[in-house]
Amino acid sequence: MASARVVAELECLRCHAVYDDQRLFTGCPRCAQQSVNVNLTVRVPAAARGPLTPESFPAAPRSLWRFRRLLPLPDAEPVSLGEGATPLVPLERLGRRLGVPRLYAKDESQNPTWSYKDRLCSLAVTHAVATGARVITIASTGNHGASTAAYAARAGLPCVIFTLASVPDTMKTLMQSYGAAVVACATSEQRWTLMREGIERGGWYPTSGWVVPPIGSNPFGVEGYKTIAYEIAEDLGWTAPDVVAVPSCYSDGLYGIWKGWVELERLRGSPRCAIRTGSGCRSPTRASSRPSGRSRARRGSTPSPPRWSG
Repeated sequence: MASARVVAELECLRCHAVYDDQRLFTGCPRCAQQSVNVNLTVRVPAAARGPLTPESFPAAPRSLWRFRRLLPLPDAEPVSLGEGATPLVPLERLGRRLGVPRLYAKDESQNPTWSYKDRLCSLAVTHAVATGARVITIASTGNHGASTAAYAARAGLPCVIFTLASVPDTMKTLMQSYGAAVVACATSEQRWTLMREGIERGGWYPTSGWVVPPIGSNPFGVEGYKTIAYEIAEDLGWTAPDVVAVPSCYSDGLYGIWKGWVELERLRGSPRCAIRTGSGCRSPTRASSRPSGRSRARRGSTPSPPRWSG
């Protein structure tokens, strides 16, 4: 796959400093000087998108890349396995029990490696190829590692995954089945130390975070999660729901989905976002936007405020 010009800047989520470095994955340098670790987010100039209407997004390909005008890699050849375009499933019985007549689930198990991580990895590995990466790396104990391995294989790049020795053999085998070299480490800290060596000394490209304390994943990859919001809006006739409930650990998915709604809000409205953390995960302190008004959805789903008309 040929290299492409990357048209995007990175912006600090806290101080809003802007950086041109396409490989700045350790967070904001300015905030780090104040002993505050904070991730960056991709900033795509509105002028680069041009005017948008629902007709701006082609019917094909049936993947998240239909929305590339809202993504940060307009000239890159996508590294894709057909991720995205997952169904929004009505949950009538559960909705009746909960008193929510319009309750939906966004079924992300329909992605190529059965996880919404495929959205992140498609964007991240596309950016890796566009910026000349030669090796992809990640620290992971599960789906993120398997997805990274799959997309690295799709791009024809070697992949090195640092996982924990305690991870079940079935998950290690899944990562290896895509051709990745899997390194089992005793502790999470050891994983991140080895990963840092590969990044700093070998120029490896990370799809996950590795700094301590954690700040989140690759900012370009997180952009892929925005497409969950776009797809939900489209499935609901370009309307948004009251609430989107998102399972969360480090909150990359939560932030990406929220950011997708914020971008659509500039055209119309966005829902309130809620989180559900798993055991053993660090809980984010806050994640909500202004509510917009009609229905509710679970796990990457979102139903209805003002309609988006051209």
